[in-house]
Amino acid sequence: KIFITTGSSPVHPGLFPFGHGEIYDSDTILRLDRIPKTLAVVGAGVIGAEYGCTFRALGSEVHIIDGRDVLLPFLDAEVSQALAGAFQRSGIIFHWKEDVQKCIPQASGQVRLELSSGKLLTADAVLVAAGRQSNTGKLRLETAGVETGQRGIIAVNEHFQTNIENIYAAGDVIGFPALASTSAEQARRAVRHALGL
Repeated sequence: KIFITTGSSPVHPGLFPFGHGEIYDSDTILRLDRIPKTLAVVGAGVIGAEYGCTFRALGSEVHIIDGRDVLLPFLDAEVSQALAGAFQRSGIIFHWKEDVQKCIPQASGQVRLELSSGKLLTADAVLVAAGRQSNTGKLRLETAGVETGQRGIIAVNEHFQTNIENIYAAGDVIGFPALASTSAEQARRAVRHALGL
């Protein structure tokens, strides 16, 4: 029996020059040694929303940029609207129906973003929350016949078996909801099934 539980990593869209200036993903932003005065968050999903709230509570001016016009669209519409309202009351500024067209680190240390509307936004730091991808790229799963989908996501059945009966997967590698608590439960169920319990 084989278990794949290799987790996931932040997606790095090519538009953003990671490693140059104050451009971070959801992992590297944890290495900040200061609270930025202004933080631009690209992406209004779970990660962008969590970090946006956290940095606003720490005193940053937070701008959340997203091509959609709704916060966390998988939620009930009323809950999503109430949450967006609470964010705005806390001082978070939303830029809905906007995509980043250019991301340019400045000599000053700040980062300038050019948005699809033509608007310019300058921030002390940028968090790119463009989702996560499964850590399956180097596993050569195709050699074993395991099928993967978009961003390396492994499809599983209700027992967390892949399309190959003796190979199981759990956690971030199988996608949503990709939470520590659900990942642990998925792994417990997969092991019990594999052992015939």
